[in-house]
Amino acid sequence: MAVKKLKLEVTMHGIHIDKLESKVGDKTLHLYTAELIWPRGAIARKTSVQTYSLARGELKADALPWGERILFKEDVEGRFAFRLTLSKSKSLEEIEKFLHSMAGMFLTVGADLLGGYFPSPERRLAVAPLREFSKNVGAYSGPPDFVKGLIDINPQELSTTRENIIAIPLVTSSSLVETKRTMMSGKRKSFRKTILKKGEGNGVAKICIKVL
Repeated sequence: MAVKKLKLEVTMHGIHIDKLESKVGDKTLHLYTAELIWPRGAIARKTSVQTYSLARGELKADALPWGERILFKEDVEGRFAFRLTLSKSKSLEEIEKFLHSMAGMFLTVGADLLGGYFPSPERRLAVAPLREFSKNVGAYSGPPDFVKGLIDINPQELSTTRENIIAIPLVTSSSLVETKRTMMSGKRKSFRKTILKKGEGNGVAKICIKVL
């Protein structure tokens, strides 16, 4: 029996991080990588990249324009997986350098877009989803991952009449360690404290899926 093909629109809905890296400030910039794992036969992976600014670990994407929320508009056949990673907090220049290198290698992206055409420095890259470089992306190192999540999705269980909001539990990609300093016997001492171990829960991301 043939599996019914559906076209899905996947957008970012929100992010909540429980524990941030120490000394990153109230506002942080992250590279967000989303992947569809085996969306249909012969397609092992589809990849999309966005940049998002979090305020104290929070992103409410419904306040963003559609062009900054969109991750995929893709045909799927049967069960597939959705995987995401959020990079450690990086400066705009660090993220832009990485995206420039990716674009120069095997992407076609307008020079105006990557060159800062948009006035808001936090948005000039966010509207440029960089897709379909999965065969090459493993050869180039980007910003280290901070948190990640993976879920299975059965399209037949999705509503066709309303938006489907799906929560994805996040876990730390590596141990979260905080360095503290104190004075002991007149000398400055420092010690490291593990806040979260690798693989422990650290927030949730939400995506919105529409059946088109």
